[in-house]
Amino acid sequence: MQSLALSSLAPARLLCLATYLGALSAPAVAQVGSETLGLASPSSTATLGSHGAIEDQDLVAKCASEALGRPWLLAGGWPSFVGDWSGDGRWDTPGDIDALSVLDPGSDLAPSEIVFSLLADEGGFEDGDLLRRRSDGRIEAWLTEADLRTALGTTSTAVDVDALEIGPQQEIWFSLASDLSSSVLGPIADGDVLVIDALQGLRRAYTEADLQRFAETAKGTALSAILDCIALSFDPADGVLAFIVQSPSDIDGSAIRVDGRFVAGFQEADWGFTSAVELDALTLWRGRCSPAPRLRCTPSSLGLGNFGGCTIEGGTPSGLFLLVLGTRLGELRVQPELGGAGALLVDANDPVFLSFAARWNELLGVFDAQGRAVFPVRGEPLLSAPFDLTLQALDLGSWSASTPWTLRIG
Repeated sequence: MQSLALSSLAPARLLCLATYLGALSAPAVAQVGSETLGLASPSSTATLGSHGAIEDQDLVAKCASEALGRPWLLAGGWPSFVGDWSGDGRWDTPGDIDALSVLDPGSDLAPSEIVFSLLADEGGFEDGDLLRRRSDGRIEAWLTEADLRTALGTTSTAVDVDALEIGPQQEIWFSLASDLSSSVLGPIADGDVLVIDALQGLRRAYTEADLQRFAETAKGTALSAILDCIALSFDPADGVLAFIVQSPSDIDGSAIRVDGRFVAGFQEADWGFTSAVELDALTLWRGRCSPAPRLRCTPSSLGLGNFGGCTIEGGTPSGLFLLVLGTRLGELRVQPELGGAGALLVDANDPVFLSFAARWNELLGVFDAQGRAVFPVRGEPLLSAPFDLTLQALDLGSWSASTPWTLRIG
């Protein structure tokens, strides 16, 4: 494969796919071959076996049937996911994902929309805002920190959501990072699970003491104080709420159900971290396990004319792949026939994307016998520099999309 002097793209099947990226697939509920899928983020840098360091803004993917988790959305992929939320003309990377929930999940390990919260104020958003990554590529404050203050009946500025789940009726299940006093519920502990819904307003679903008891039942022994509830998600197998606690350290990466059991396949050891880990964001849903090829490039910033390198892992051994690239973000719509990341993030109407159609063969490559490929890239003036370029690989053997990576050119 030649160096990516940035020219390419799209045989007929890919162009056909691009024309219907706007069509949402139906959420997968109990389909043949489906299982529990999950995304999680650690509270600090941790080592995921041979995959290396996972940062606190990275998302790790896992299917219940898999022995280990794998990188899904890393720091280099986030800019292709959130775009320019700061308004400075460059795509952004969040500093730390503190809470996470899937909205309208698709059939593969690729949510069509997610809602998340940040550890600290950034990008013009507050740490108590619930941010929605819309399927059309925009980031919006789905529920602001000011909205939460009003619902909680508090004037406190320490309204930081650190656990989140969106229920089947769009009700918001959440927990706070700090204790506070509410005119609606009285004292609220950081381990309490709260719910806001259209019919009942604000209510307390579980207390920190309840979660302590559930964790001890799951573990089968008395435990030291759990300290805080740091993640929430319904177990898609039967709809029972699950949570992660901050302490003790041997279960602070395990999903515990409120009926006193662990979520199958999602205990701390199941993720495969080889260093101490605390998972402070988790979302689970039901779908088909279709691991995405993993794309990484170094360095992530390239001056014009400078070279870097990209690696794809987890592809079809000895199979073909096609690089897809663009300078505009498109709709994140899960495609029922496309596995892996489940969607292409580039805008199908992006002139840069379209200009490569006649030379797509120059971006065809071959995985080695281990399903790995390495290729050089060079910064080229496709647009007036500086600009951001999204890359994804399409594994033609499994018809699956890789995780994205963003190159900053110029």
